[in-house]
Amino acid sequence: MSRPLGTDIIRWELGPYDPTLPGPIRLHLDLDGEVISSCRVENGYLFRDLESQMEGRPWITTLPFAERVDVESSIFGAWVYCLAVEKLAEVEIPERAKIIRIIVGELNRISCHLNSLVRLAKSMNAEVVQHHILRDREVILDLFELLTGARFNYSYLRFGGVVSDITEGFIDRLDRVCRDLLPRRVKEYNDLFSFNVSFRDRAEEIGRVSSEQVLGAHLTGPNARASGATLDLRVDDPFGGYESFDLKPIKPEDSTKNASTVHDRLIYRLKEIGLSAEVIKEAINKLPEGEFKAPIDLESLPKGEAMARVESSRGVLSCHLISEGKAPSRVSFSPSSLSTLGGLHQLIQGARVEDLGPILASLDISVSEVDR
Repeated sequence: MSRPLGTDIIRWELGPYDPTLPGPIRLHLDLDGEVISSCRVENGYLFRDLESQMEGRPWITTLPFAERVDVESSIFGAWVYCLAVEKLAEVEIPERAKIIRIIVGELNRISCHLNSLVRLAKSMNAEVVQHHILRDREVILDLFELLTGARFNYSYLRFGGVVSDITEGFIDRLDRVCRDLLPRRVKEYNDLFSFNVSFRDRAEEIGRVSSEQVLGAHLTGPNARASGATLDLRVDDPFGGYESFDLKPIKPEDSTKNASTVHDRLIYRLKEIGLSAEVIKEAINKLPEGEFKAPIDLESLPKGEAMARVESSRGVLSCHLISEGKAPSRVSFSPSSLSTLGGLHQLIQGARVEDLGPILASLDISVSEVDR
């Protein structure tokens, strides 16, 4: 008499260092054959204690710590921290400084999305696509180098504005990139991904995230909007000068299914790159003459607390600080990657082991943000 084949639950620990993972984390997986039945996430391998190191220091010395909350999108960490301090000091920054911050913020958003696409291509062995995208990301880093003198950790934002005015030739090169290069490249990336039958057939079937899972895992940013959510702080709660921009939120390709797959999140990020290019072009036209930094007396900041939030490349990034006058007594960041990682057990349950890499890459988790 034949009996049906049975499988036992296998415990498998992945990480903390594995090319499948977005960084040094450990996944405790329960496998039913090749299907993930449950997952427990263990993080802390990259813990740097940034927030505690900011406490008690003079204000100006704390900015480098804020930049390193997320090394890839350092502009947003510094931006949200500056907004919180400026709210505490009740300082209004010049319009020119606001527009410059928006320009560098959108450039950083494009750079982060390109890096996310590289990781997704790598996870699915699409080496040709990796090289194409990395080639164009170098152009964005060249622009940052021209403006700030650095390709990473720019140290460009300051309380009250930015550290220096726009350098000669930067606007012309930026305009050419946003008007000519990026629109052509976005179409090229779409063709390289979507016309690759093996890639599309696989990516359209894996990593499904429903609108209910978005709410349950508290997802924000492109991961949430690709699944039908609408929150974009640049539109819904404008900060730092976005209120003067005609920014229309992007809708998913199929707004009726209220869910996204790996392919949907890829396409959505491509559209966001195009949107960022449009915002930069509008910012160039709006760029006024005037000062790039408002005076702010960091020695006489009032005691109290303030909070600010921005729309980073990965979602909502907020900062809450408590001031004791000459220094912060408490600083706390709340990044979107933390909620994504916290809800990961919901998002990968039922997935196959071989699809884990592309799913994690499509969610664009920054372990740097999580282990602050």
